[in-house]
Amino acid sequence: MNKILLLCFFLSVSFRLQAQDSAGIDSCKLVLHKNIGTTQVGQEPPRTEFAHLGDKIYYQSLNGEWDFLFDGRWNKIKVPGNWEVQGYGTPIYVNTRYEFAPAGAQPPSLPSDNPCGVYRRSFVVPESWKGREVYLCLGGVKSGCYVWVNDYFVGYGEDSKDAAEYRITDFVKEGVNTLRLEVYRWSTGSYLECQDFWRISGIERDVAIYSQPSCHIVDFNVVSTLDDSYRNGLLRLAIDVAVPSQKKRGNKRDVCLLYSLIDANGAVVMADSTHYTTGDACRFETFVPDVHTWSSECPYLYTLMLTLKRGSEVVEEFPYHVGFKRVEISGKDKRGEYS
Repeated sequence: MNKILLLCFFLSVSFRLQAQDSAGIDSCKLVLHKNIGTTQVGQEPPRTEFAHLGDKIYYQSLNGEWDFLFDGRWNKIKVPGNWEVQGYGTPIYVNTRYEFAPAGAQPPSLPSDNPCGVYRRSFVVPESWKGREVYLCLGGVKSGCYVWVNDYFVGYGEDSKDAAEYRITDFVKEGVNTLRLEVYRWSTGSYLECQDFWRISGIERDVAIYSQPSCHIVDFNVVSTLDDSYRNGLLRLAIDVAVPSQKKRGNKRDVCLLYSLIDANGAVVMADSTHYTTGDACRFETFVPDVHTWSSECPYLYTLMLTLKRGSEVVEEFPYHVGFKRVEISGKDKRGEYS
């Protein structure tokens, strides 16, 4: 009898959570925005913004009009845009003090009356994205933001002035999908945002989804500087690649990374390639003689073209602008300080 009662209790709780979840309420009663030890859950590591620059077919903006729940009523709101300047809540201006707490406040203390806005919209994953990785990019959301896709919890973030990316491949489906963001005006991250500006909330920057092939470039780092003559360029590249494991033994695929450095006239100045064999980053280092330097007076840019091949197939390719410059401080005065 006790087991039956316990089972009925869990079923009733489950049904209540599902009902709340469908209504756009934070069904799990998450309190991550009150946890001083948590700044994000489920986010991809920060990386160079590049994936959607090459092929617009695999990029979809979610900016525009969203459904918006605030103070118990659903309305419409423009994204990106702060909710206080669109008629929801009150903008607050202060200089050095926290707008949400008296002097001397200590984290994780937050107001009991902490406004929450729920954003909701639908989107369709194109058929051409099938078999590829799908990512959600939030350019900036203030302050604590819970992310849900098709009523599945995806992650959380509160670093409101930086982009946050989430891999949503496992949460999306064919046809119409639903994205819901539950945004709290204040989080423990708000203690790091005390600046001389208007304190306002919401989705402040672009929202988008984009896609990459299962074998893709994860991140890359470029160092483009000058040698001691200030005439020749030094180019160093480190590129991280994601290569899915092969289920069948012996089915080895040749993964190759190529780069080319192209000048403003379209001529290839340097090019090289390497095979990806380990989990380490692929690295290139090259010397570029008589390089065109970058300066604020003459901002000359080269195009760095990165290409990822699997066998003879090009699976990913995109350009990135690169300038060669060198910044240093030299020349000490009599006091031993740099002039």
